[in-house]
Amino acid sequence: DSRTNSKKVFVGNLSWDLEESVLKRTFAGCHIANIKWGEDEYGQFKGFAHVTFEDDESVDKAVEKNGVELMGRELKVMYALERPGTNSHKDGKGGGKGGKGGKGGKGGKGGKGGKGGNGRKGGKESSGRK
Repeated sequence: DSRTNSKKVFVGNLSWDLEESVLKRTFAGCHIANIKWGEDEYGQFKGFAHVTFEDDESVDKAVEKNGVELMGRELKVMYALERPGTNSHKDGKGGGKGGKGGKGGKGGKGGKGGKGGNGRKGGKESSGRK
């Protein structure tokens, strides 16, 4: 059991044509708080998402979907691992690895040079996927 205290799961092997509504239906009965789509530096979808749930029961129920077929692909669903040093932005100071100012921005995403600010595309965590 690789369960962490996180309410977040990694969902991989997603179709590039996947829409948010389809992913939400896949996790019907689970209380989704947020979906963060994996994107490259150009905003292109990378075939995975991190889904945060409202409660532990939903997280465990979601992980049971591992191996289920969605749009012709076998889903990879597993408990998300907290990477060391990624919580440094939660206090609103600095921008993770981006540091204070620069690309990291105040309270920014940080990591890999940061993107800073309030997240991608006007602060929406769930970018343009419908």
